[in-house]
Amino acid sequence: MNNISQVGRSFTGFTADNNDRYPWLLTDAQQQAMGFGKGAVYETSTLFANRSIKAELQTPMILLSPCDPERFAANEIVQDTWINGNQKTVLNGGHSYGMAVGSPTGNGSDAARPGTVICMTRNISGPINKEDSLSDQADNPVASTAKNFAFWKGAEKHPADKRTMAGLLSSQGQLGTADGAAMYSNDADLKANIKRHHNELGGNYKGSPSGIIDTPND
Repeated sequence: MNNISQVGRSFTGFTADNNDRYPWLLTDAQQQAMGFGKGAVYETSTLFANRSIKAELQTPMILLSPCDPERFAANEIVQDTWINGNQKTVLNGGHSYGMAVGSPTGNGSDAARPGTVICMTRNISGPINKEDSLSDQADNPVASTAKNFAFWKGAEKHPADKRTMAGLLSSQGQLGTADGAAMYSNDADLKANIKRHHNELGGNYKGSPSGIIDTPND
């Protein structure tokens, strides 16, 4: 829980220097000035490698959940190049968390919408976007249109699934929200938080937040 809380706080720290905006809500010119290449704000591998985000995280060990032991070795590789390396990506196999980034056609989590989901353990499974989604809502309608929602995959029911984390069973996961909260979650809690996510209005853009996320399961 400390890890996922710190991941969320690192992006809150980023917003403090960028007009209350997460990387994916900056203009193209602002993204480029911050060192994000084209599309980089929609991928966890490039988000976590950005200099500003790395400074907030301080150590890549934060990106590895203790519930995800199979990724320890790859995370050690990330640790070896973290401080002095100029890598443009963090190994997908070396971290455990997804981010509610939205997409170029649908804005996601917003620091000005405190109930939006910002981060989650990678064992989430959504109904669209190759499972990388909170729900079946991909864009920003005036009001939420979500009908189907994500759930948590677990080691006992999905032992061979690439999303499964050895230390988490079905209906077990963790998530963080833009208000700084970090929580354990079962499937019912997850659904409730996703509905809250979609019902948050105002902030840095119009419409209901997108349910598109990115996880390190590629």
